[in-house]
Amino acid sequence: LVLLEDKSCQTVERRPVGRARGWFAGTLPWVVTAALVCYAALVLTLALAPSTQRVLVFGNWLQFPFWVDFADPGSVGLPHARHVWIPTDDGERLGAWHVLPAGPAAVAALALEDGEAREEAFDVALQAPDAPVVLFFHGNSGNRGWPKRREIVKLLSALMRAHVVAVDYRGFGDSTGVPSEEGVAEDARAVLRWATSRMGRRTAARAPPAAGEEGAAGEAEAPGECAPVVPVFLYGQSLGTGVATRLAEDMSRAGRPPLGLVLDAPFTNMTNAAMSHPAGAILRVPVVVSLMPAMLRDRFPSHERIQGVASPVLIFHGALDGMIPVAEGRRLAEYARTGKRARGDDEELARYVELPTAGHTDIYSKPMWAVEMQRFTALAADWQERQEGVCEAS
Repeated sequence: LVLLEDKSCQTVERRPVGRARGWFAGTLPWVVTAALVCYAALVLTLALAPSTQRVLVFGNWLQFPFWVDFADPGSVGLPHARHVWIPTDDGERLGAWHVLPAGPAAVAALALEDGEAREEAFDVALQAPDAPVVLFFHGNSGNRGWPKRREIVKLLSALMRAHVVAVDYRGFGDSTGVPSEEGVAEDARAVLRWATSRMGRRTAARAPPAAGEEGAAGEAEAPGECAPVVPVFLYGQSLGTGVATRLAEDMSRAGRPPLGLVLDAPFTNMTNAAMSHPAGAILRVPVVVSLMPAMLRDRFPSHERIQGVASPVLIFHGALDGMIPVAEGRRLAEYARTGKRARGDDEELARYVELPTAGHTDIYSKPMWAVEMQRFTALAADWQERQEGVCEAS
């Protein structure tokens, strides 16, 4: 009787398990099918809707910090800065800050109230030949008011005793428009025009022509040929490295290379950046990976463009970068060296610095950053001197 009771109990206990297994077996194909359909819909949306791609690439919908008064840079710790509007050739208006170099000009500006006298003091200071000019291009999401970006701007102003122009691309901060690769390239040209037009006798430079215009597709100056240097440094961070690299290549091919190109946490191209980003894990399927170059509308092929840059190049990358792997910085540095070798230039003009304790957004906070920036400034000055010698001889 006990045995029969046990068997009866076992039979009763097995029935729910059997029903669960049957339900699971019947439902699993539907779940898998639904997941595959959703995944295919996601891939098709990314492939066929450039606006969806740009939401992810640029992230300008994340407008933080939210409380920034762009018209008053002093309210966010930049008292020796002014707000400026920069027009683009395609009708957009960019908000930017012009930060004076640390020193007497900055002290004098603090004593002036907003108005014509203060604007004139900034313009006069920009014409002084003893301070370099740095154009700062930030990464995706947020705006130029983000604390870490403000810190980079302040350090460049103090360390290099430089004028720093920090701009928000179209669709970011207080700038108008919607971002795209071509759009932010035009923004970079507009910032260059704004700066060089106010530098007086320091430069007779003009911004490089836009794509499709006469002179836009010329070759970079060969070694030994006169290439008058535009006395500006281009500093790009993360996404901004793609913007800065394109501007540097355009200037080089127009025969007016910048004084130097600094890339902070760069990538080789947007395909590799997307695939290596933590959020890109869902796309790491062989078929999607093979189609990604054709799917992307904003490709930022820095690995190609950096080979056409005539100027000295400095690349920083943090070994602990969780957004863009350090291998991307290493590869881009090799492409830069390849370009220098092809031109017959010294490979030392393409420097790579890896910071073992830095991540994606804190490279500027490491002592090695300041040391390398000072070393690079001296290297760029020597290179400019040699270029001027070639031009005088010719």
